[in-house]
Amino acid sequence: MCIFVHVRLVPGVPPGLEKVKEVAKNIAAVCVESRYIDPVGSSATKPSENSASPCTQTVDDYVNKFQHAIMSLTYRWAKGEKFADVLSGTSIYEGTVIRCLRRLEELMRQMACASKSIGNPDLEKKFLEGIKKIRRGIVFSSSLYL
Repeated sequence: MCIFVHVRLVPGVPPGLEKVKEVAKNIAAVCVESRYIDPVGSSATKPSENSASPCTQTVDDYVNKFQHAIMSLTYRWAKGEKFADVLSGTSIYEGTVIRCLRRLEELMRQMACASKSIGNPDLEKKFLEGIKKIRRGIVFSSSLYL
C-alpha cells in the first residue's frame, strides 16, 4: 500500500512490483470501460448525462503513478529493523520516510474501517496487524524535537 503514499521516482523495479502493476492495469481498464472520468482522482464518479468529457487518463498513466521507492524501506520497518538501519543505503530523506509511513498508517486505518463496514473481519484484522507493525519508534513519536 505504500506505493499510494509516496511520490518520488527511483530507478529500478523491486520484485513484486510487476504483479502490482498487472493488477493495477486490470483495475484501470475497468475504470476506463465504466467511463469513469478520472480513475485515480479524488472524485471517481461517472460523468453526468450533460457532460461529454472523455476519460482524462489512460491505463498506462494510471499504472505509472504507482511509486515503489519506499516499498523495501516499509517492509524492513514492518519487520522490526531500527530506523537508522532502514535508511542506510538510501538517498531518501528521513522526513520523507516518516511522512510516508504516517500516511500509510492513516490509509491502513481507513482500509480497516472500510473492511469492517463491508463485513470482512478477516481483512480488517490484517490491516490492524499491519498497523501494529509499522506504528512504533521514532516514526510515531508525538514530537520529533525531543
